[in-house]
Amino acid sequence: MLVVDALKKRRSVRTFEKDYKIPKETLEAIVDLALDSPTGMDNQGIDLLVITNKEKINAVTAKIEASWPDNIKAAF
Repeated sequence: MLVVDALKKRRSVRTFEKDYKIPKETLEAIVDLALDSPTGMDNQGIDLLVITNKEKINAVTAKIEASWPDNIKAAF
């Protein structure tokens, strides 16, 4: 698919299924693409962390949200 085609077909998702799990094969394909993608100035120093455990995701999310300034927290 050309980038132009992808941009023309893009859509916004307003709701998500909380219990949806990305199939393992799909997740692995996404990770492989991310690791093979070009980087700025061709610096290949990519660190990628994939978390699939819901409790850990919630804990990381809470820590990130706690670090936000008040005006950003208010937006969410």
